[in-house]
Formats: sequence, C-alpha cells, structure tokens
Amino acid sequence: MFMRTLRLSSMVFAAIVLAANRAWALGFRLGETKEQLKLDYEVSVVDHGTGRVTVTLTIADEGRLKPLRSVDLDFPSKDKHKDGGYMADLWLSLATKKVDGKLLVSVHLKRELAEQAEIHLKTGSLDGKREALTWYYHAIPIAKYMKNGERKAANLAWAEGFRLGETKEQLKLKYDVSSVDHGTGRVTVTLTIVDQGKLKPLDSVDLVIPSKDGTSFVDLDLSLATGKVDGKLLARVHLKRELAERAEIHLKTLSLDGKKTTETWETEVSGWYFHAIPIAEYLKNGERKKD
Repeated sequence: MFMRTLRLSSMVFAAIVLAANRAWALGFRLGETKEQLKLDYEVSVVDHGTGRVTVTLTIADEGRLKPLRSVDLDFPSKDKHKDGGYMADLWLSLATKKVDGKLLVSVHLKRELAEQAEIHLKTGSLDGKREALTWYYHAIPIAKYMKNGERKAANLAWAEGFRLGETKEQLKLKYDVSSVDHGTGRVTVTLTIVDQGKLKPLDSVDLVIPSKDGTSFVDLDLSLATGKVDGKLLARVHLKRELAERAEIHLKTLSLDGKKTTETWETEVSGWYFHAIPIAEYLKNGERKKD
C-alpha cells in the first residue's frame, strides 16, 4: 500500500499512551447520517476478479467530526464480551494521505472480509465540543458500497516490490515487537522502531495477511497509522489470533542505502523494497498475558 501517515498520527498515539496507562476512553457510535453530520466522502470499490477487492475512501469534508482523530478499520465479531457488547476480529488505525486537499485511505482485502468490515471515522469532539476520555465515531459499512458502487479493475501499472532476504541486523534495523494476549482469542501487537537503518526513510508500515489457500494472493494488505513516542516510531494492531498467526508487518521503502528504486523503461516504473516481520514468531517468543 502507498499510504503515508499525516496529521492524524499524533492523536492516534496519544490514545495509545492513554491505553498503556489503563485510562480507557469511552466510545459512542453516532446514529446520524453522513448528511446530518455534514460529512462529504466517497467510497469506491475495485473488483480484481481474484476474490479480492480494493476499497478507497476519499474524505472531502470532515463536517461536524472535524478534526478527525483517526480513520479506523474494524471487523466486528459475533463473539460477545463478558460485560456486554461485541468483540472485534481486527481493529487498527489506517495510514492516511492528502491528495488535492482531500484525505484518502485505501485497503486491499478478501471479499468476504470486506463484507464484514467497517471504516470508522473517529473524533474526540463533536461540533467542536470535547469531553474528557470520550470519543465518537461514524461507521461506514463497506458491504453497502460493494453492492452499489463496485467496478471491475482496469489495467493499471503497478509498482513491483522486492522482499529483502537480509536479517534485521544486516539491514541495521532496530525494532521490538510485543504482543498482549487478551484471553478472548484476540491479541494486540505493537511494533516499536528505534532505527530505520538501511531502509531510511520508510515509505510505510504495512500489515499483510497472506492467503491460506497456497496462492500468491493476500487476504489483507494495508498501511498502518504510525506515530512517534519518545523519538521511536510505533504501530499497533488488534486482531484475532488465527489472523495474527498468518500476518506479517512489512517495513516498506522506496530506497535502499539511500538509492532510489525508480528505473525508466518506455514509461517510468517505480519499485520498492520491504523487510517482512512474521507476527507468529513474536506470539511464541514474546507474548504476555494482559493484567
């Protein structure tokens, strides 16, 4: 994915710091329509004919939710919490990009996951009014747009990615991966990057879940929101254990050792490199139970 982190990141990770201190905010799902909330956005869906779709959200006006705290992807579950409410099979904050003054996010995922997923526009204020440890969100069910707005994929020029075989030490990378087991079949995984090494500057930090059917397709591919805490780059994802065991975090760069990957051959084609971090490795070695 090509999305980069912008102004939402600091707010996203302010929430993460609060969570680490066990001060949890209370979230409210807004029942008003996008028109009532004065939101202006479009959702487009591209069908790749492989059982996968690419969903792009373009926000022209944040309306009564301005400023947005984050744009989140949520897979609601049928499993209930002990104290009421439903769990999430996956929850994370998406990286965003500004294009022509509009805010964009993009997600590539398996069709059956897309039919389950929602995009949440999260804010810490409504009509400019804030309450301590309170946030609101407007939910956008992706399934609605798959039925109404889907189109077949056009012939597009895609960048080619190269998986790096070097170790983190050889790439001079310094990072830590921690996982928290919530005892619900879900885990929260946090990546902390201290030094980007030979991949500096990173273009994005991606979450990729390879297909379990043995093909080269992926079931999920997206860019995670990142933020800086004490000079370190952080990314976080909450997901079902069975997804975590297949998932990888990709550190993506458009240059290696400061050398760009762009080459010219009739037309300009851009390539990129990535270092893959299998989450399963850290579920076994670094997991701790939630207090």
